Amino acid sequence: MAFYIKNEMIQRLNKDGKLRIRLAAALEVSDRAVYDVVKKSQKKPIANSTFTKKAALDFFKMEGYEEDSFLTNEIPVIKP
Repeated sequence: MAFYIKNEMIQRLNKDGKLRIRLAAALEVSDRAVYDVVKKSQKKPIANSTFTKKAALDFFKMEGYEEDSFLTNEIPVIKP
């Protein structure tokens, strides 16, 4: 089954550098790697991306987000 990160979370990661850095640390990747996935996700939804890995899902939950607020199995509509 394919999972996607919702547009709202992609936008939040794009705007909030501190959140992006903390996510990068949780994933043990660079901030640039997270930023690149954010930019790609803004152009075309990516199924089962880095942001749907267990470490990322655990991170979002630890930050206080409910799973249904950031994760979906429906292809998100890209908003310009």
